[in-house]
Amino acid sequence: MQETPTITAAEIARLAGVGRAAVSNWRKRHGDFPEPVGGSATSPEFDLAQVERWLHAQGKLPELTTADRLWRHLAAAGTSPAAGLAAVGARLLTRQRGQRPARPADPQLKALAPDIDALADELGPQGAFDALWQRFS
Repeated sequence: MQETPTITAAEIARLAGVGRAAVSNWRKRHGDFPEPVGGSATSPEFDLAQVERWLHAQGKLPELTTADRLWRHLAAAGTSPAAGLAAVGARLLTRQRGQRPARPADPQLKALAPDIDALADELGPQGAFDALWQRFS
């Protein structure tokens, strides 16, 4: 998984429930809209966390459950969502067995560990995995 998940303009539009033209307008009209962190001139990519903060500050992002927020970050990760789900599943399995999960070596998973643990506290390890599996499938 890459360290900072990115998102395209089309994905920002889906996230906010608007058309892609709205994202283009936000980029032109709002000087504080996040700058691209990758991609190309015709298909820029933006830091997912920065975009989420900007959308939230603008009142353009609906409140998300912990499972939805966690899944969004896993789905936007550089490797496949299946690989991210497998890594999260291993952490949740450790908790299910009553063991303390080791600190993740992967920087992306390390950043998501608080959300993973919060979801496991909320739904239990099996329930947390089931919630993420639903979003995956």
